[in-house]
Amino acid sequence: MLAPRGFVPAQERRGGRQSVQSAQPKVTCGKAGTKNSLGCASDGQKVPKGREKPVQVSGQTDHANDVWIMGRKEPESYDGITTNQRGVTIAALGADCIPIVFADPVKKACGVAHSGWRGTLLGIATATVNAMVAEYGCSLEDIIVVLGPSVGPCCFTLPRESAKAFHNLDPGCVQRLDSPNPHVDIRKATRILLERGGILPQNIQDQNQDLSLCTSCHPDKFFSHIRDGLNFGTQIGFISIRE
Repeated sequence: MLAPRGFVPAQERRGGRQSVQSAQPKVTCGKAGTKNSLGCASDGQKVPKGREKPVQVSGQTDHANDVWIMGRKEPESYDGITTNQRGVTIAALGADCIPIVFADPVKKACGVAHSGWRGTLLGIATATVNAMVAEYGCSLEDIIVVLGPSVGPCCFTLPRESAKAFHNLDPGCVQRLDSPNPHVDIRKATRILLERGGILPQNIQDQNQDLSLCTSCHPDKFFSHIRDGLNFGTQIGFISIRE
């Protein structure tokens, strides 16, 4: 089950290509070149059951670890959002980066995060979890995390100096470290960091249906910046709390 009772997830893939129902979490793909990687919709801009794209917010992502707690002043840039407000849909995009969705069915709070390789190393996933714990009193054992589709280590490389940081996190996150551009597994790194941060392994969903498929390898299912270059679309993972 993707979302606990009381939460409304949604999925669609669109933006210049035909709609394709794909992986959980339910994902929407926006138009190529969308400048923001996070979004929200208010009561007047609700996302009907899995069909319409969330409205984008003005904030800019920074591939870092800042989190906006909705209800507080919106920062200039952030890569995570948390809320416990009903009637609001929050969203995170990814065009190879990981759109991550968080839900606590006990405290009725949720969050999203956009996790690229820099944000992964900086701990955006655990920063979002920590914000939910601090702001809403969530317990780590109650939080469910879903990793949306992302690029796999088959298609993602980094310069050796950058890849070393992933190797230091866990050697299993890097392939061919001796090469000038080792292959890096940002999904494995994200799971490792979430588990080290206290999220129960069974509460991290990253293998259901098409979630583990590489976005770059599957043009029939996903958009990919690595594969498509500047003419790319984005996946969106979004969630809301039922009224």
